[in-house]
Amino acid sequence: MFFLIILGLKLLVTNLKSIGNIAKYSLLAIWIIAIGILISLGISEANQLAYSGKALEKQNMTVAATDTLKVSFAYNDFYSKRIEDRSEYRIVQDSLGNEVIHSTNVTIHLKKTDKAFPYIQIEKLAQGKSFAEANQRAQKIKYNYKIVGNELILDNYFTTETKNKFRGQMVEVYLYLPNGIVYYPNENVEAYLSGHNADFDYYYGPEGYKYKVNNNELKCLNCPDQESDVEINGTFDIDGENINEGNENDTIKTVSVKVNGKEVIQTTTGKGDEGSLTINKDGIIIKTK
Repeated sequence: MFFLIILGLKLLVTNLKSIGNIAKYSLLAIWIIAIGILISLGISEANQLAYSGKALEKQNMTVAATDTLKVSFAYNDFYSKRIEDRSEYRIVQDSLGNEVIHSTNVTIHLKKTDKAFPYIQIEKLAQGKSFAEANQRAQKIKYNYKIVGNELILDNYFTTETKNKFRGQMVEVYLYLPNGIVYYPNENVEAYLSGHNADFDYYYGPEGYKYKVNNNELKCLNCPDQESDVEINGTFDIDGENINEGNENDTIKTVSVKVNGKEVIQTTTGKGDEGSLTINKDGIIIKTK
């Protein structure tokens, strides 16, 4: 490679003078040493991530299987201003002025249990050049949560000292739910929910509603219907065409769909009449057939 560089320079610069054999071999030696150092550093860095370690913490919750368990995530306004702010790793100062590594690499996994009460298992994960080092680094992760009555409030972040370096640190929360309990996740749970190693379908439904644990599934108790019944009465003018509904109350099932940013509303009346209402680019509702 070194001599190819010299050859390339000679081709580009026709009047390039020879630098002499001593200089050539000296530069070749320096080049070989530099390549060796880079390879050594690469191997050393790879060895720093060769082993994975973890630190476990288990906490039981005194919530009966017939009660409702609320779950939510909370953020620290010293580090961020909203729950949606996410960052893999960054160096920040804590409230005492100390430099720390801050990360929102936190996930929650839903599991089922045969026990009478729910419980959580916190797994702090990290990597190192040996199992002992990886385990020690995982133990130094600072992560907090609290249980207030029937509500589990989880931090959406963790911190660790900068001397622990960026070594794949993460926190995984495993929430074990007994059969029959009502699971009530806050809407902000969606951003941290993981289907990996979960016992329930990741697409069980939207957060912000109550779900009852029924064996291997979560059955929603108060999710809105996909179709809504609307009673209409009166006269409407759609694109210059009068539609007189009279004094009869008709039930209309409405489904709203957006295609490429354009909203299309399909309607079917109780009398069997079908039509389509479309909002055009000017924001005007028109009737299509």
